[in-house]
Amino acid sequence: MQFKVAFDQTKEVYNVVLLGKDCPLSKCCKMTVYFQFTKDIGGKVICMENLCALNPLDHFFIELDLVRTLFYEYPLGKQ
Repeated sequence: MQFKVAFDQTKEVYNVVLLGKDCPLSKCCKMTVYFQFTKDIGGKVICMENLCALNPLDHFFIELDLVRTLFYEYPLGKQ
């Protein structure tokens, strides 16, 4: 499985899309999902169907070390 990452500097958001035949599909629209990471909210799972009424499909927390690494340029494991 592969993935593509895009960073929106204006919104400070990472979008990650998984690629390949075994990628998860949304139960609602049977579309590919993507993962969005923000420093304030954490993570979201989003259906790629623009008109999906269930978006975002799920929210999850990301660890503080990962937030620091992604958004504040701290190396992993450093405080």
